[in-house]
Amino acid sequence: MRILVIKTGETELLVDSPKEAISLGEAFRSGVILSRLLKRHRIFWVGPEALKSLWPHHPHLTILSADALWPDADAVINLERVGRWAVRASRVPAKGFFLDSDSCWKTRPCVGALEEMLKDPALRRMNRRPHPFWLFALCGLKWRGERYWSYRRLERTRKKPLVGFNFRVGKRWPEKAWPLSRWKELEEELEVFGFEISWQPQGSIEGYREWIRELDAVVSSDSLGLHLAIGMGVPAVGLFAPTFKQEVPKYGLGIWLDDPRGMCHEPARVCRALRSLIKKRYYLNGDAS
Repeated sequence: MRILVIKTGETELLVDSPKEAISLGEAFRSGVILSRLLKRHRIFWVGPEALKSLWPHHPHLTILSADALWPDADAVINLERVGRWAVRASRVPAKGFFLDSDSCWKTRPCVGALEEMLKDPALRRMNRRPHPFWLFALCGLKWRGERYWSYRRLERTRKKPLVGFNFRVGKRWPEKAWPLSRWKELEEELEVFGFEISWQPQGSIEGYREWIRELDAVVSSDSLGLHLAIGMGVPAVGLFAPTFKQEVPKYGLGIWLDDPRGMCHEPARVCRALRSLIKKRYYLNGDAS
């Protein structure tokens, strides 16, 4: 089949920020469904141009801009709660989100628990299912632990583990930022234990992708960098507060920390988590032990 998927990052699957901005991390991680769909279908994905750099090339995958003409498709999966996409998706057999006669967002096939969370965001605190579970359900499928559609990490042999500080956050969730002073405290603590530190660079999306691929581990808030890291197989310590750690799958690669006070994580706690992660996976007898 030829399937058109709409996921631009304009909205998030379980909750929305009041800030109007594209969430590239949301669009990227939604690509987890490609791990299943590309086995049998030709996929056209309406989403950010940057996905062409973040997702590996596949002959049956085409990324389309938001204003591109739609190719002929047998079905549409609409993963955005945006009116214009719902109207366009209604012209062909569609799954995902749609507007009912009362202009309320519903799901097809019906995912009742997801609809309830959208009506009452407080229910999200009780959610114990990760993001891919709900995403596959919207497609009429069952998540079987599929990983993100992503490049894989570059294996390196180093005397000292190289840790990346993914310290920037997007415009949609500025409250995800961990204070710069705490990043600097963490740097000082890790250097005592023999770690090398690499701060998130500026530049192209390709350069950002390759920076993460070459790391031995990364520290990040719940953002694109965290999803890229676990997609590529890079061990990660994730810092959570405004979003919920149970919604991000670890794939056996991460330690997620949250703090009920907000982004007030103590650098010493982050340091301990990172040392445990690195020791367990790569440096059993090295400097990080």
